[in-house]
Amino acid sequence: MRSANPYRGAPEGADRAAWHYRKRCELCQASFIISRRHHCRSCGRSVCSEHFSRPLCIVCRSPSVGERLAVPPVALPPPVDATCDDDDSESGWQPPAGHVDVVLSKDVYATAFILANNATPGMYSCAPWHNEHMWLVWYYLAFIGTSQLFVLLYILFGSPPVVDSRTFFVDCASRSPAEAFAVAYTAGGETLSRQQCEALPVVAELPYMATPNASVLGGGALGTTIALRRLEVDTFYFRNLLTGGPMHTFLQLICCVWVAVQVYHVDFANVAALLRFRDFIRWLQPLKGEELRNNGWVHLLPLMQYTLGVLVVLVSSLVTCGTADAFDLILNSLAFTFVSQVPRFFNEPLVAYYAATSIANLDPAEYGTEPIYYLVGEYSEENAADIWEHSWYIKNEQQLSGLLTDFKFRHAPGSYPTPSKRYVEALRVLFFCVPVGTSALVWWLFTMQQQHAVGVGAR
Repeated sequence: MRSANPYRGAPEGADRAAWHYRKRCELCQASFIISRRHHCRSCGRSVCSEHFSRPLCIVCRSPSVGERLAVPPVALPPPVDATCDDDDSESGWQPPAGHVDVVLSKDVYATAFILANNATPGMYSCAPWHNEHMWLVWYYLAFIGTSQLFVLLYILFGSPPVVDSRTFFVDCASRSPAEAFAVAYTAGGETLSRQQCEALPVVAELPYMATPNASVLGGGALGTTIALRRLEVDTFYFRNLLTGGPMHTFLQLICCVWVAVQVYHVDFANVAALLRFRDFIRWLQPLKGEELRNNGWVHLLPLMQYTLGVLVVLVSSLVTCGTADAFDLILNSLAFTFVSQVPRFFNEPLVAYYAATSIANLDPAEYGTEPIYYLVGEYSEENAADIWEHSWYIKNEQQLSGLLTDFKFRHAPGSYPTPSKRYVEALRVLFFCVPVGTSALVWWLFTMQQQHAVGVGAR
């Protein structure tokens, strides 16, 4: 039986501290259900993988991190690779350590999010009516978001794909079982009026013959004719979910997984990185002497990308699970992958514009006379000053927290507040639950409706 004591002593003579057996990381409160638990050899804390660098936690590896975290002091060994050896020449303050790199996807959503978060009262405004340079990014963002949403909704509701088509020959003057089945099959139990039936094209006029099967073709008297009309019955994808054999269903599931994994590792990973970037930049800006702007609305940008990513997976799953042809399955997967990647294709001219456009009306006494551009899209040592507090960007070989480019930053997890972490975990769960749950619901609804329609036709 485990002891109720949360501390378990090390064996006598062991070269480590007593380990803390906690259910959550002692630095960020992350649950160990999601992240693996590690124990620091120096202080014994239970920490997650993000805050552990074998064999020490980040607090013991860098004492300056522990001071900023207000962690109770412990007996620490000499720090290993703590920070850069060069102190800031003016303030004498040791810059914060950084050993984890975060890279943002270069797409329109990331560019707009970076520009909005980098805006401070002393530098520039992200509102286009105050800053004419911002019109371009909002045009791109509006076009990309609107076009992606329109394509997905049009496929879902406007013009749903037809995956199968069947032909029936009916006599509008008849009320035979064959016609009843055709009408029931046409629209899931909806009735076909006499006017609608007579509007169908006539394909043949046959003389009525009194035969044992006459009721199948129609009814009438000898000497009369029967006008047979063609009734084309289209089967939409949502009425054909998972109706193939085991091998076809297995292929459908494979294609669904392809698209879901692609969107998860690109779109969702970028959403998580954007929220992490906001936490970091809100911590870094005051250290650089910048005033924080009240811009909580910028969370709508990653939320927009996340919502569209979930819609791509949802619509892809529905269409793929309703497609009858194997070759069409592969093409659908490629098509939806393209839809999710559209924001990346449009981003290159956008980054080029803001990387070449300097911020206007900066105070020379605070920012100097050299031009400062809205974005730094590519890494270059020329962007990093020798003194940390005089530049937003750091050199690649320095183990400091800061920006390498606007799309890549280096930080020390746990050394600053991360309020977005819990939201990222909630979004991760919803990312998989919404498409799976909605697809299962649609399959159940239309399967029940189709079974009911067939039963009505059989009677």
